[in-house]
Amino acid sequence: MSKTKWLLFLAVVSLAILTRFADLGKPSLWDDEMHTVVFSARPLDQALIQAAQKDSNPFGFYFLMHYWQRLGSGEIAFRLPAAFFGVAAVVALIWLAFAAGGWRVALLAGFLAAIHPLSNYCSQEVRAHTAALTAITLASGFLIRLLKRPIWPYFAGYLLATAASLHLHYYNFFTIAAHFFILVVISGRLCRQMRSIQPALSRLDYLAAGQQNAVSMAYGTGLAAGIRQTFRDAWRGVMLSFLGLFAALALFAPYARIFAFQLLRGQPWRSPVDIFTATAKIWLYFAFAASPDRLPTFGLISGDYPNPIRLAVVLGICSLPLLVSLLFGVRVSENRGERGFFIALATLPFALLCILLTAKPVFDVRHVLLLMPPLFILAAIGLDRLFRRSALFGAVLTLLVVAPMAFALHQERHDPDYVRQDWRAAATAVCEAGRPGDLALAYHEEKAYAFAYYSRTCGLPLRMLFDDRVFTLDPAGRRRVIGDKLAQWAAGATRIWLIDYHGAVYDPLDETRRELNSLGFRLIRRTGYDRGVKRFAIDLFTRDENEARAAFSGSLDLTGAYHPGQLIDGWYPPGEKGAWTAAQARVLLRRDRQSGAAVRFYLHRPFYPGAVRARLLAGGLPVAEKIFDDTGFFELRGPLPAAIPADSLVEIAVETDPTFIPADVLPTKDRTPKGLLVQRVELTD
Repeated sequence: MSKTKWLLFLAVVSLAILTRFADLGKPSLWDDEMHTVVFSARPLDQALIQAAQKDSNPFGFYFLMHYWQRLGSGEIAFRLPAAFFGVAAVVALIWLAFAAGGWRVALLAGFLAAIHPLSNYCSQEVRAHTAALTAITLASGFLIRLLKRPIWPYFAGYLLATAASLHLHYYNFFTIAAHFFILVVISGRLCRQMRSIQPALSRLDYLAAGQQNAVSMAYGTGLAAGIRQTFRDAWRGVMLSFLGLFAALALFAPYARIFAFQLLRGQPWRSPVDIFTATAKIWLYFAFAASPDRLPTFGLISGDYPNPIRLAVVLGICSLPLLVSLLFGVRVSENRGERGFFIALATLPFALLCILLTAKPVFDVRHVLLLMPPLFILAAIGLDRLFRRSALFGAVLTLLVVAPMAFALHQERHDPDYVRQDWRAAATAVCEAGRPGDLALAYHEEKAYAFAYYSRTCGLPLRMLFDDRVFTLDPAGRRRVIGDKLAQWAAGATRIWLIDYHGAVYDPLDETRRELNSLGFRLIRRTGYDRGVKRFAIDLFTRDENEARAAFSGSLDLTGAYHPGQLIDGWYPPGEKGAWTAAQARVLLRRDRQSGAAVRFYLHRPFYPGAVRARLLAGGLPVAEKIFDDTGFFELRGPLPAAIPADSLVEIAVETDPTFIPADVLPTKDRTPKGLLVQRVELTD
């Protein structure tokens, strides 16, 4: 290998190291990572049980992390294995791609993988993806070499790499199935070739035996023997490959029972994904996407929820250069055997995944990374073909392929909207605002690992409302558990921090907040994240009336920013047009010296079966009432009862009779009763 090729190889590997190790400790550990950290820190027998019951992955990476954690802790220490395997996966891909088209293809494939955003994302996450990617890439590399040159070192490498890949991630089964299919196809082709060439070999043997000239006889005999040896070598490669594959499956057999349990259980926490959506996401995350919960916008589109059509146009245009290179790679005429090998590796696993998605919701864009190495190689083959036609055109297309990846990677690393769950900042904020007598509550231990890890130094007591028996309880049973535990814990607490992560799963009726309100606690602060994997909230409740009054205001604008603690019950989520009420909705407002109360709302008369009676109450006493029989914006106003003291919190209620069911009057499935669309509730002078 020339010095130039070595320098280019080192440049690609250096780029992979730079992108994967840069800011390795900057992001906070999040939920999935903390599961890996906590499970792998336990004794191995317990970790195996936890991995089987609570996770959807094999045990291999937990085993590795169990011993790795003895060397250190913290974000960088925990993520070092993933980053290391991320670089190793690039090296393994270069080695695999070399078998497809030489050094230029190998270096181009490695360059794409080095800067690939999803690869870099997974390299900075304490999960098994990059380790599994390295193992399955090595397995494919050993397989293609074993088929070409059936020697025992390649056989051993294939066996070990395949076994390791099966113990690291289940998505590798898709690629192993493609390996099996390739071997079956090669076996069938060899059988057909042997049958077709056998008569010619027999005739060649006959002609060689009948030659009077010793040289001609030796030449004919040697040619026949050489052809037979070629077939024997080919069959030896196929048989050793089959043997290695089945031996790897045998090594996985002790774990097969757990695998069957996890497969049949599925991943109920994941939403079903149709094949079209899965295919679109696979393509976009191969092209340039990184963060699992948000697609890149390259700075061309702003806002939390960009226009989907405009976003689709931008993403489609940016992915076209990669599509062009991939199509060129598929259609290249040289090295058809190797090209067919990689086409099969690229298409069969995705086809099997789509079939499985019709039965089980197992889709995760991070898992799909394990199926992408052949796509990198086919794209590199296409770019190499274009370089050979025109160096300028090849360079321009390579730049157009890489530029969106670089921009997306930069956006994922530096745009605050792409930050994963920042439990470190959240726990730090709680610790800084905490006081003696504070208590933290979480719904379940597994959903509080990250908060517990980052808040461990501030001494804040943390209690769990539920254990694993929660899923055997009906709503009434969960209500009893919440009531009993809160009655016990709240007695000694002035303030309670509710760590609400997946709270809707454990407490779908929100009994916890309702019970806290009944115990005299008021929500005075909420720190919330509500997009994708960042979805969690930390609520601070206090029973100190003065603290609550200081946090609340005398008015509530439900069309803009509002204090969620002032909504007691009976409200549907507010939007830009206001918030719908149920038959009754209550709020808390701070009274200083105001003398009246008012509510502004919209009423669409055709929705209701008759005229609508609206009533306004303060402190449980009626202050205004009116019947409406028109459509429009209306107000109810009335004086506050004399019994309500100044400088206090006043409960204001809005009642409606009758309500309506949206599904009865609109093309929707919503059958929750709605009252009025309220824009504002306030105390007036």
